[in-house]
Amino acid sequence: TKATPPTPLPVDKMVYGFQALVNTYGTPRYREVNAGAFAVILFPFLFGIMFGDLGHGTLLMLFGLSMIRNEASFEGKKLDDLVEMCYGGRYVIFLNGCFGMYVGLIYNEAFACPMSIWGSGYDWDKETIIHPPIFGVEPAWHHATNKISFFNSFKMKISIIVGVLQMTFGIFLSLLNHLEYRNYKKVVFQFLPELGFFGSIFGYLIFLIFYKWSVPWVELGKPAPSLLTTLINMFMSPGAVALPENAELLLFQGQADVEAVLILVALVCVPLLLFPIPFLESCEHEAALKKKLAYKALEGGSAHEEAAVHEEGEHEFSFGDAFVHQAIHTIEFV
Repeated sequence: TKATPPTPLPVDKMVYGFQALVNTYGTPRYREVNAGAFAVILFPFLFGIMFGDLGHGTLLMLFGLSMIRNEASFEGKKLDDLVEMCYGGRYVIFLNGCFGMYVGLIYNEAFACPMSIWGSGYDWDKETIIHPPIFGVEPAWHHATNKISFFNSFKMKISIIVGVLQMTFGIFLSLLNHLEYRNYKKVVFQFLPELGFFGSIFGYLIFLIFYKWSVPWVELGKPAPSLLTTLINMFMSPGAVALPENAELLLFQGQADVEAVLILVALVCVPLLLFPIPFLESCEHEAALKKKLAYKALEGGSAHEEAAVHEEGEHEFSFGDAFVHQAIHTIEFV
C-alpha cells in the first residue's frame, strides 16, 4: 500500500498538554520531527519572558502543583469544561509558573512591584553606576521616570528575539523533514525561500535591536530612532531614510541600500515559495504515469488497463489541490 503509516505519539501525563498544543496546528507525519518534544521547554520559556513576575509565577506554579498533587481526585471524573482544560494542561501551567518565577527574578519584579534581592549597582547620591547588577535588570530602573516605557520596550524586544529564534529553529526542523523524505525540491523552493523571507524581515529586525542597544545615543546627542517606524518605512517608503529631512531616522550609514536589498530578497522569495512546487509535483506525477504506461505496454496490457492506470493516476494527484495547498502554506507563512 502507498498509504501513509499512522504516526504513533507516545506521551506521558507531563508532555500530554504540550503535545496537544502542537497537535492543534497539525499532527506530525510518519518519520517527521515531533515539535512537541521541544515545546516542553520553549513554550514555558517564552511565556516566562512575556509574563515574568516572581509573585504571579509563584501563584501559577502553586496552582499547577496543586492539580498535580491531587490527580486522584480529578482522574476519571466528569469535570466542568474550564476545570477539564486546566487539569489537562496542569503541567503546562506548572512549568509556565516556574519559568515565570525565574524570569521574574531577572526582571526583579514581584506582583508588579520592584525588588532588590541582589542589590543595586547604582549610586543614588552621585547618580552614577558603580558596578553592573549582580543578577538581572538593574533595580534602579524601577524608580526611573520612564520605567514603564523602558520595561515595555525591553520585554517586547526580548520576546521578539526569542520568538524569532524559535521560529527560525522551526524552519530548520522542516529542513530535517525534507531531507528525511529526500524531498529536495522543498529544500530549494520551500526551506530556502522561507529562510530568506523570514531573515530579510525579522532577522534584520533583530540586528536593529542589538545595534540600537550597542550605540550610546545619549553621548551622541541624538534620540534613538524608533524600530517600529524604521520597519514600517522600510516597506512603505523605501529609500526615504537616506533623505536629509529624515536624518533622525537613520541608524547607520548605508541603511537605505541594505533595506532595498532585503526588500528585493523578500519579494523574490514569495513567488519562489508559491509557484515552483505545484508545477514540479505535476511534472513528477506525469513522469511516473508515463513510466507506468510504458511498463503496461511492455507487458502487453490492453487499452482498458492503460486507461485504468491513467484514471488512477489522475485520482492520486490534482494540480489544483496541490496549488491551493501551497498557496495556503505561503499565505500562512507570509
